[in-house]
Amino acid sequence: AEHRKKHGIKARTDLTDEEIVHRCLFPLVNEGLRILEEGIAESSADVDTTWVAGYGAPKANPPMTWAREVIGFKTVRDGLLRFAQRDPELP
Repeated sequence: AEHRKKHGIKARTDLTDEEIVHRCLFPLVNEGLRILEEGIAESSADVDTTWVAGYGAPKANPPMTWAREVIGFKTVRDGLLRFAQRDPELP
């Protein structure tokens, strides 16, 4: 609260649980797709293995599998674009 006040940032009261999850996971999925595009990993399963073993992602539904099987990569892309439009100052 103090940081927001000091920098003139309005508190967001409209965030849903789903948006919080998406704001956390969409960048991970996006980075996973970049890793595949650059040829660093051969498959999304390789990326998920890294998320699970290296970062503690859930084994039952790691980020790449979740994006592919539950919500779809198009939803991730559209969400990232929507977040960028809403908050252009965020990386």
